[in-house]
Amino acid sequence: MRLRPAAHLADEAYIAKYNKATELMRGLPEDDPVASCNKPMSTTPIAMQGTINPVSQTSRSKSTSWLFFPWHRYYIYFFEKIFPFWNWDSPKGMTIPSMYTNTNSALYDMLRDKYHMPPAEVDFNYMDTDSNISPNQQIKMNMKIMYRQMVLNGKTPQLFLGMPYRWGDEPNPGAGSFEMIPHNTVHFMDW
Repeated sequence: MRLRPAAHLADEAYIAKYNKATELMRGLPEDDPVASCNKPMSTTPIAMQGTINPVSQTSRSKSTSWLFFPWHRYYIYFFEKIFPFWNWDSPKGMTIPSMYTNTNSALYDMLRDKYHMPPAEVDFNYMDTDSNISPNQQIKMNMKIMYRQMVLNGKTPQLFLGMPYRWGDEPNPGAGSFEMIPHNTVHFMDW
């Protein structure tokens, strides 16, 4: 059994391997299915957003329906077999891991918002406006949001997972409680 560390706990040797793997992944040809992992969500072609194709999913094609969780778990399962995970819903992991801030590393992305880099905590309720609260207040607010979205707002499968989507339905029938906040806010505040 292999134990993957949370990204904020990874040692230098692990970070070096992760950096090399990222370099190799970014060197893949555009038509390689893994190459879709190389692009931030904002670069996903509009034509691919909202399209459901069970054979070839992209990072935005599964959104706003009950397909989000199965797709995301499948995607993350294979991604995390190689890479460390960002434990962003744990108070000690609520900053972007420092391995992503080294400007000389393949893990660095110049498109990330500099105002959200460490030591700033992720804001699960980010809506294009930075909050001006203390780090401890932000952590407490994030934990309340996790409880609200995971427990209080997800009392039925449809509330938690999202609305059903079947072949032939109109795309984007409705997201579940977790997908929009905090999942999407974590993506959007850092790009």
